[in-house]
Amino acid sequence: MSAFRRAICAGLTEVAEVLRAAGADDPPTLEDEFMSACARLDAAEARRIRALRPDLPASLTEAQLRELPILAMNACDDQVRLMVELGWRIGARGGDLDGSALNWAVFRQRVPRGLPARVRCELA
Repeated sequence: MSAFRRAICAGLTEVAEVLRAAGADDPPTLEDEFMSACARLDAAEARRIRALRPDLPASLTEAQLRELPILAMNACDDQVRLMVELGWRIGARGGDLDGSALNWAVFRQRVPRGLPARVRCELA
């Protein structure tokens, strides 16, 4: 994946614009835009894309699914909450210690309030 698309996926719009100005021309996919919307906490856009592609996020690659635990590792609780609500696989592993989002949330003592009941049950 190009640096430009990676910036899009991570929601780093300013970085993506700098790369575009420098000649990046690797157009983002709908999956990239979905990931970007989640990372930017644009719930309306993420839901709009999901309505177009109901297979998201289940059809994302393993590398793309690792974004959830990476965000959990970095205490991005609101992004994690949105992604879980949109059906992101909570068992996906990633981050420095290859933990799941649940592992990271417990490790950091940052289990976000308002997570769906299915997540709270897994913590019990």
